[in-house]
Amino acid sequence: MYNLQSNELEMTFQKREEIITSSTIGNAIFAISKNGTLLAHCHGDNSITIYLMENGLEVTT
Repeated sequence: MYNLQSNELEMTFQKREEIITSSTIGNAIFAISKNGTLLAHCHGDNSITIYLMENGLEVTT
């Protein structure tokens, strides 16, 4: 994830390769940027949502 103000790389993400079944519950993954301003939430194979830590607003999905 890049900082849009400084164009610096702040965080890298890795996708875990595992089979998800209907009985799998609670495998959400969270990560916070190095400067503590962004929260990334991975929920599912192709879904990552990024939030602002300051006010909880969703930046993108």
